Amino acid sequence: MLATEAETKQPERLRGVLSVTVLQATGLPKADLIGQNDNYCVITLEGSKGPHKVPIDEKKKDSGPQSETCQRTQDQPGSNPIWNEKFTFPIPASEKGPVSLSVKIWDDDIDDDDLVAAGIFDLAAASLDKDWMEVKWIDLIGSKNQPAGKICVVCHYIPESMVAYFGKKYNAKQAEVKNQITKAVVAKFTESASGQVKGYFGI
Repeated sequence: MLATEAETKQPERLRGVLSVTVLQATGLPKADLIGQNDNYCVITLEGSKGPHKVPIDEKKKDSGPQSETCQRTQDQPGSNPIWNEKFTFPIPASEKGPVSLSVKIWDDDIDDDDLVAAGIFDLAAASLDKDWMEVKWIDLIGSKNQPAGKICVVCHYIPESMVAYFGKKYNAKQAEVKNQITKAVVAKFTESASGQVKGYFGI
């Protein structure tokens, strides 16, 4: 029996996998006159050919299903929302880098959603050939290019296939580095928020 094209087609090779944990934002401006924001964050992985600038000029709502290059958090209320959600972005072998992360925070409304703030994390200095982890506070700007708070993300890149990534076991040295980063991050949060953050790191 001859194999179909779908069965014989080989999956695209990966250069590596980037995991991004969206921890929290602080100091977000209010989008509504009455009530508080219902914030969700959209993280988009921009390739080497994508825009490496803050995407605040985009007024349309991010819609459609999530993809390998675009992920969305759940809604969280207030000016200092805590998401603590982890997303995985496969980096194809065809990507030569550098890459960047586009961050947009929206206020979820019944009608049109309001763009609260946006920012970008340029990974130009990050290697796509070796393992690395970074905790980053990204400055955000509002619709009138004014400061609009900050958002904290944890980025972890591993240069291997998706299967190997999920099967990777940390050695003692890696575990110690991760533990030190965890303590540094948790120390920056309030006591009520730290429990949620610890959930991601497994402590």
